[in-house]
Amino acid sequence: MPRTLHILLAAAASVALSSCCFSSVQKHPAETSGTTEAPADAWPAMPVPGPAPSFTPPAAERFTLSNGLPVTLVRAGQVPLFQVRLNVYTGTGDDPVGKSGLAGFVADMLNEGTATRSATELSDQLQTLASDVGFGADTDFSYAALEGLEDTLEPSLALFADMIRNPSFPDEDLARVRTDRTNRLLTRRDQISNVAFDVFFRRLYGDTYAGRHDAGTPEELAALTREDLLGWYASAWRPSNAGLVLVTRLERDAVLPVLEEHFGTWMERDAPTVQPLAATPQPQQGRAIYWVDRPGSSQSFVILGNTAPGFDPERQTARTLGNHPFGGQFTSRINMNLREDKGYTYGARSRLMVWQRGGVFGTWASVKTATTAASLTEFLTELDGLFGDRPVTDEEFGKSQSSMLQGYAGRFEGISGVLGEFAAADAVGRPAGWVEGYPARVGSVTREVATAAFAEIVSPADLAMVIVGDWNAAGADVAALGVADIQFLDDAGQPTEAPAPPAEEPTP
Repeated sequence: MPRTLHILLAAAASVALSSCCFSSVQKHPAETSGTTEAPADAWPAMPVPGPAPSFTPPAAERFTLSNGLPVTLVRAGQVPLFQVRLNVYTGTGDDPVGKSGLAGFVADMLNEGTATRSATELSDQLQTLASDVGFGADTDFSYAALEGLEDTLEPSLALFADMIRNPSFPDEDLARVRTDRTNRLLTRRDQISNVAFDVFFRRLYGDTYAGRHDAGTPEELAALTREDLLGWYASAWRPSNAGLVLVTRLERDAVLPVLEEHFGTWMERDAPTVQPLAATPQPQQGRAIYWVDRPGSSQSFVILGNTAPGFDPERQTARTLGNHPFGGQFTSRINMNLREDKGYTYGARSRLMVWQRGGVFGTWASVKTATTAASLTEFLTELDGLFGDRPVTDEEFGKSQSSMLQGYAGRFEGISGVLGEFAAADAVGRPAGWVEGYPARVGSVTREVATAAFAEIVSPADLAMVIVGDWNAAGADVAALGVADIQFLDDAGQPTEAPAPPAEEPTP
């Protein structure tokens, strides 16, 4: 008999036997052995949680190069690597009106060639050194980053400094980078979450500061000239407007001569400095819904919020803790409601986004189109409850505080994490000791203080509610809620006509 047939017959016999036995047990329960509960003292007591683990961030040493460039040196890591970031304290929030995307365009061009090296030569030399670079711009700052091996620190820093100090902005590379940036801007509109955040920020800040996307618009990007880039670079990328953060195992005496050679000799240019652009927040008064139509979309992206104050060292930690139980973690109220209880979304969150000259509070989720109205109802119910008859409990606050404290160590995993923490603090002008003082600040905030600090900046009665989704599929249900007037906007946040109703299908 073939082996396969043996196996099949044996399996069939096993199934038949188990079915017979199972049937017998079900028909004659009295013939089964009885069960009794174990006495209470038979189970060991649940273990008592031990003391919370403690974590001390690595110490930072701060000094200044001969040209006045401030340096933050953090000795960390167990492998022979280093990472460095140069922060320039001017970002996309200061792009001139009509020239949004300028700061990011300049940053993108810094590895496209220098006075003595082409982009290809820079790439080849970095590859030979096993080093890598990155450039970018955010609302309040621009940056250049480098990572490499300890034994190539000097030649790697030499290349890095050449890119920062002597960019050439070649025409042919400028055209290619412009095309790449334009294509990225166009393709990002395919994601409804991107459109929702863009419209949300523009509604709250207009055409200034945080109201514009960091990369600008395709139209404004097309109008930027090489002279625009050269002028911005000369005004922003200068040692008096920068700071350097270095993470390595090496001691100060080993890195200082290299830093002095390549960055201490970086001199000021005879160019006007960038004048900070005034932030003009436009807070939402009352509630309003702003709808961006996406016909055929299977999901709607919903975001609610309003403007918030800029960074405040005295109140920032308490405000963050005030938000955390509502939407700052997986087990927060809004996620447990919309995801775990209702199943409307894969995840819902809230965050207090803070810059130097302003901020926003937002709570959001990508939800199934059919649940758009129901999701909006739950957002409003949770916000009303948070500041009404369901304030944060001691248990919720304790979990949030513990999560922030015990999760802090994970942010320092690897030297990239260490660099990220210290470089971010430097980039946006956090006070000295901000990174190291995090555990003490978080641990000292009480529930009452956090609740009050959060209530100072969030009002459920004043909400800009942006929805990107299929109006003909979900709009009627949202309108029926009667929670706010509805205005229609296009992808750029500009007023537009209400969507046309779907065409009637011809009668057969």
